[in-house]
Amino acid sequence: YANANAIMTLHLAIYALAEIGNNDPLGKLSAARMADGEIQVAVRGGPALIVQVNAGKLRVKQGISEHRRAKMVFADIESAGAVLRGELSSYAAIGRDLIELGGYVPMLDNLNKLLSLVPRYLG
Repeated sequence: YANANAIMTLHLAIYALAEIGNNDPLGKLSAARMADGEIQVAVRGGPALIVQVNAGKLRVKQGISEHRRAKMVFADIESAGAVLRGELSSYAAIGRDLIELGGYVPMLDNLNKLLSLVPRYLG
């Protein structure tokens, strides 16, 4: 049950952040600040999603990006679920090497701002 919950939470959060970035007034501000390109959001050995940014518009698709500008990779599905459900701070997860970040950091900063808006709609 926990793995299925974490996988669904990951998909829900990433697809929701794209909708928020495209439609919510605060979300549009963050999306507009994002450079064009792809952000890989993945779990090692698990699901992988690509957030595509083009002229401030976001789109999500499944798979591994061959041209990513930034990445956020969770060490395992348990860590992804814990962070996305708010049970584990993202800073603690980074400190414990449970999240690997890389690439163009401003894209990740705005991605995190969008993620922080998801609970307003789903919480």
